[in-house]
Amino acid sequence: MTNVLITGGAGEVGLTLTKEFIKEGIDVYGIDDINREEHEELAYLGRNALYHFTNKSITCVDFTQFEPVDVIFHLGQRSPSTNKYSDLRTTFKNQKKNTELIVNFASTCGATVVLVSTLDVYGEQLADPNPNIEIPLPRSLYGSYMLSEETFLVSSATANDVKYCILRIPPIDGFNNLIEKRCQGIDEIEKAGVSSQCRELINGQSISKKKLVDYCFSILNGGIEEKVITLFNKY
Repeated sequence: MTNVLITGGAGEVGLTLTKEFIKEGIDVYGIDDINREEHEELAYLGRNALYHFTNKSITCVDFTQFEPVDVIFHLGQRSPSTNKYSDLRTTFKNQKKNTELIVNFASTCGATVVLVSTLDVYGEQLADPNPNIEIPLPRSLYGSYMLSEETFLVSSATANDVKYCILRIPPIDGFNNLIEKRCQGIDEIEKAGVSSQCRELINGQSISKKKLVDYCFSILNGGIEEKVITLFNKY
C-alpha cells in the first residue's frame, strides 16, 4: 500500500492532492496548523479511513506516529510579516528547521521529498521568450523566499542521502497563493522589491490543477527522476 505525507495539508494544493490520492486508495497523512472546526473540507475528509490529519505545526509533530511513507509533499510554508532583516531571518530559520525535520523523517523510511516551488525564482529572465534560466535570479520577496526553501531542501537532503524533487510552477488556475500574496504586499508597501514587475512577466503563464496532479502522481509512481522540474506552459 502507498502512503504519502502532505505538509500544509489544509491548503488548496494540499487538499486537492489529498482528494485525488484517496480516490486511488492511497493513505494520506496531512499536517497543518489551523482551526479545524471551521474547515468543512477537513471535517468531510476526516470521515475517510485513508485520511489521517495532524493539527499541529511541523515543529510540534511526533513523526513516529506515522506509518512509513513513500513520498512527502512539502507545502507547509510560512510567510514573513515584513521585509526587515530580523523578521526574515526568523522566518528562514523556522523554515530551515521544518525542512530538516521533514528530511530526517524521510531518511527513516526512504521517502522522496517533493517541494512545490515557483517560477518567481527566475525573476526578470522570464521576459525573454527563450530564456536561459539554468541559474535562478529572483527579484521579488516571494521568489527569494522560495529559492531559500529550495536551498534548505537540497542541503539537508544531500546531507542525509534523501531523494528530492523541486517542482517549479506558475500560478495554478483558480487557486489563491496566500504566501505569495503576503510577500507581494510587503514588496509593494515597503517598496523594497519589484514583485509586481515579476508577476507581469508570467501573467500569461499558468498551470491547470489537473496538470499539477498528474505530475505529482508521476513523481509518486517513480516516473520522474529529475531533481528540478520547471513547468512553463499553460495546460
